[in-house]
Amino acid sequence: MLFYGKFGIQPKKDVLLARQQPTKIFAKLFHNLTAGLLLPSEKHQTFTAIAILQQLNVAMRRAGITNIVKLAKDGNDFYHDNSAKPDDLPEAMKAFEQNTDSAEKKLFEDLNLVLEHDDGVIRYLIEIDVKRVHRADELPIVVTVNGVIGEFAQGQNESSLELKRRMRSRFSDDAFYQAYLSPIKVQFERFFADLGGALRQAIRSETFTEEHCVQLLRPGEQGVMKVNDQKTAPLPYRGYRHWEYAAIYTFLWMPMLSEAEINPGEVDVINDTGDVLASLTPEVDLSDSVLWDMSVGNDALSQIKDRSFDGDIAGGSSDGGSSWLDFGGDSSDGGSSCSSGCGGGCGS
Repeated sequence: MLFYGKFGIQPKKDVLLARQQPTKIFAKLFHNLTAGLLLPSEKHQTFTAIAILQQLNVAMRRAGITNIVKLAKDGNDFYHDNSAKPDDLPEAMKAFEQNTDSAEKKLFEDLNLVLEHDDGVIRYLIEIDVKRVHRADELPIVVTVNGVIGEFAQGQNESSLELKRRMRSRFSDDAFYQAYLSPIKVQFERFFADLGGALRQAIRSETFTEEHCVQLLRPGEQGVMKVNDQKTAPLPYRGYRHWEYAAIYTFLWMPMLSEAEINPGEVDVINDTGDVLASLTPEVDLSDSVLWDMSVGNDALSQIKDRSFDGDIAGGSSDGGSSWLDFGGDSSDGGSSCSSGCGGGCGS
């Protein structure tokens, strides 16, 4: 059981045109990123991106999120927090400055920031992607939120069997299961709404989309409790500190639902790359579907024709686009839930 949400943002053109000087740490980041740039357009695009990143940082702080896990540029990690230290933006920027040599002083393609938060019920990973150039069907700023249930983090000396025993009481019947999950879902939705409000307040947007849903991870093979590839896996499975313990219960969740014959309600079933295998509703009869046969691996499942759970969704365009920092962008607005409109984007 995972909680997932995503915001897509296209700032208004007047926000991009405004010459709001980055302050303090972000001014230093701007200097580091532009030290080797010669063209005024390159410096302008970087200047605008850093100003936007500063506004995103303001939004995170308003939502109480201050622990940076990772800072990366163009796929290269410059900072990793190995101590869960809060308020570590200065350390992240110092690491960026020390680890960026002259060869890296070029116009960025992508800035990536991962943050962590714990509200005592749910533990969150929040990823911010700022793309200089993006596809026509993408928004330039994407904020992805993943949450796991805190009480099911695996203890240091706890075996998977002991963890499963600890979880079992939540799977006694449909009514008890839903009664247990309901307030946790509300907690996630409240956090997601508060974060969305902070983002809207920090960045005036031409386009602001949002979607959220509950996800079930279907293990790749029966008994397997790890992903095949951390690079392509959903955020909680990418090897961040202690998240292997925080998220391991999610590999047990769907098999336990199957054993207890509990209908999970409205959920998206995903594989370990975040692709949606099925979008379920409480009305769907799960008893005869191969989806719930844990002896069938996900590779084999994709070869089986099961019309009741057709999760195939057309992929997006791969066409390139011009830099949004040169004031381009889509003018539409909207939002959706994962089960109704997210499709293969959920968790990926």
